[in-house]
Amino acid sequence: MAGLLKKLKNEFLPPISEHPLAEDLQWERHNLFMAEVGSRMVGSVIVACIVGLMFYSSATANALLTWFSGILFVAINSWVLIRWHYRSDHENRSLSYVRTWHWVNLYLSVIWGIFWALTPFLFFPDASQIQILSLLLLVVVASSMPSVTMGCYPDIYITFLTPVFFSFSWHLLSGDFGGEILPLIIAPLTWMMLVLFSIVIHRTHMESIILRLEHRNAQELADERTAAKTRFIAVASHDLRQPVQAARLYAEAMLSNPEMRNQETSEKLVRSLSSASHLLDRLLDISKLDAGVLEVNLQTVRVQKVLNEISAVHSVHAMEKGIHLRVQGEQCFVSADKSILIEILDNVIGNAVRYTEQGEITVSAHASGGSVCLTVTDTGLGIPKSKQAIVF
Repeated sequence: MAGLLKKLKNEFLPPISEHPLAEDLQWERHNLFMAEVGSRMVGSVIVACIVGLMFYSSATANALLTWFSGILFVAINSWVLIRWHYRSDHENRSLSYVRTWHWVNLYLSVIWGIFWALTPFLFFPDASQIQILSLLLLVVVASSMPSVTMGCYPDIYITFLTPVFFSFSWHLLSGDFGGEILPLIIAPLTWMMLVLFSIVIHRTHMESIILRLEHRNAQELADERTAAKTRFIAVASHDLRQPVQAARLYAEAMLSNPEMRNQETSEKLVRSLSSASHLLDRLLDISKLDAGVLEVNLQTVRVQKVLNEISAVHSVHAMEKGIHLRVQGEQCFVSADKSILIEILDNVIGNAVRYTEQGEITVSAHASGGSVCLTVTDTGLGIPKSKQAIVF
């Protein structure tokens, strides 16, 4: 039985703490709940006053005094606590603040539940059946209205419902309804239906919040990637201008001055054009990635050889800075696009050399479980965690 109840609880009330967006979920449902709590308390006070007026002519003076005193007590409690919430520091809140307010709201649901549970004790002895059933209908309607409360915190909602409807059930059982069963079972049946409804609406509410948060995070990530791509294209376009201009100057010099038509100038012209071609290829790759048509030419690649070739290119710059660049690891092969693999490693190792001022850089390869893990470690500043998603 305990296992079945636990399974049902996990099915309809999945633990939020295990979700990847657990902290955001806690804040989102707290904010939704607190946005409604003020108007809900005002509505409850108004309904309570209406109930007092309904029984004004039939109830005793002591009952009415107790009732309106109870309204004053729960209203002041609610007002003070809700005012404290709105006056607190909204900028420096932690998750413990949400947990604290969960307990505060449970306290408010307890005092409101006990207050409404007093209704049969105060008014039923001298009330007519019409008054009793009208009151029950009013309580059912008022209890079923706070959908945000049901969806965000069903435990708070059920804490309020339980003393109210059990008090009504107890008093209705002793009433004389001429053998009619419905008035006797309506209170426990309503409690059961509202509890089930709150559990169902909670699951729907949480799924809606999760979808909204996931959409927000996806949109933020997409905006960051678009901004990063725009910055890269701007930088690449600026970098492209330099080799193109250099190539133009070499070509003009060779045309205007026959003495410049030599091996050295020709090699400089070729290098400038090669650098410009490389930048154009990178810009073209971005366009292909956006269009989803980038071709991947898989081939068997010897990883150690690729690492040695790229490290040899960057070792001169590393030596100039007094940094030791070494390659280690196993001899292994992978199925990959060699040009893309070289492009990625060239960027990572080049940045490691650029942002490391002293110490060493280690490039390694290790086979594990049918895959190869390539690692580049350095003693540089590193990349802030908040920027890693944008960089990669």
